[in-house]
Amino acid sequence: MRMSAQFSQTLREAPADAEVASHVLLLRAGFIRQLASGIFSYLPLARRAFDKIEAIIREEIDAIGGQEITMPVVHPADIWKETGRWYDIDAEMGRFSDRSDRDMVLAMTHEEVVADLVRREIKSYRQLPQLLYHLQTKWRDDPRPLYVLVWGTIEDVAQALHDDPAIKNKLRVYFIAGPNKKWSPAAYNYIEQNHPDLWIIENNSTYRGWFEGRDQSGDLGNRSFVETHIRGSGALGYYFTGHLGGRFVRAWERPKRVFDRLTTYDDELETFGLLELVLPGPKGAVASLVVDGQEFPASYEGPLGYRFRFVPKETKRWSCQTRSTAAELDGLEGAFTSVDPVPDATSRPSARHPHWWTDDPDRAFAEGPHLGAVTVNRWREEFLRDFAARIRRCKIVASAGSDHGLR
Repeated sequence: MRMSAQFSQTLREAPADAEVASHVLLLRAGFIRQLASGIFSYLPLARRAFDKIEAIIREEIDAIGGQEITMPVVHPADIWKETGRWYDIDAEMGRFSDRSDRDMVLAMTHEEVVADLVRREIKSYRQLPQLLYHLQTKWRDDPRPLYVLVWGTIEDVAQALHDDPAIKNKLRVYFIAGPNKKWSPAAYNYIEQNHPDLWIIENNSTYRGWFEGRDQSGDLGNRSFVETHIRGSGALGYYFTGHLGGRFVRAWERPKRVFDRLTTYDDELETFGLLELVLPGPKGAVASLVVDGQEFPASYEGPLGYRFRFVPKETKRWSCQTRSTAAELDGLEGAFTSVDPVPDATSRPSARHPHWWTDDPDRAFAEGPHLGAVTVNRWREEFLRDFAARIRRCKIVASAGSDHGLR
């Protein structure tokens, strides 16, 4: 079908309230449209993407004997009363009465329905085992916190908070930041400046305890563990082959330095802190900051010019250079030095960040340059042994499949 005939049309500019790159691209490409805060319609292109994902899921589950069913979104309350969950579940369950004044439920889950279905259909043990599955929408006004694990950019969290700040009290964010932080410095800065009371663990280096230190001999080495226990263990093993808790302290004021000039090695910034260079330049230019061969785009901010952001991932001396289509912004060279936080930083927890936690700067808990890593690697062998035992289940499943579910 020609794009001109598509129901959804592309946008020249994204709406002003769309800031995160993924949100902007989905809007401009005509994949989604927002109905209300946090509620979106999926247009034909998005629907096609969902269909492809669902097709893969169906193919893999069907291959091991699964049978797909579709269950109702509205349930009679009787089956929920029978299990007792009508009385146990509070306001998160959607309840209403039909025109005959019968109690009804909006599907927040389907255990009651599938249990009722099975007891009606299964008459003998000879009909077992059965593998049923479904792909459906459910509704739950859940009061429990939403635990969000971020290993990558934090842009989606920033966009969600921007679109609906009311969700903040329900979020519990575990951000494996470190090197990932430098790819979304604007989103991180937005959260830190506008939502400092977010519940968040900013794990910049503690997570490296899974890879650094302690016993690395035999099958406990990072590479040897994968080769010995993970490779060949189904789709999960395939993923880990290609991609291979901790204790935290209250965060002090989040390190950030803003300069309206090019910096030098005399300018210091705490490692994993946010560096901003604000330099004048003409509107309409494309500009970026190049550090260690990696390029980070700048944003135009009107009369101020262009804001360049960077987050150093290790303690050392850094050099940087601007790149731009504007001659006056192109090829400017600068430098700065990143340093470890002071050891007593934890004695000054930030009042602005009451629920913000981060790596312990005490060198007693550091593994080499990685602050806090010892609080993780003390459990490394026990975790890996447990992981090796659990992943063996995948090998049994993998042997029954034709291609280990690889995509």
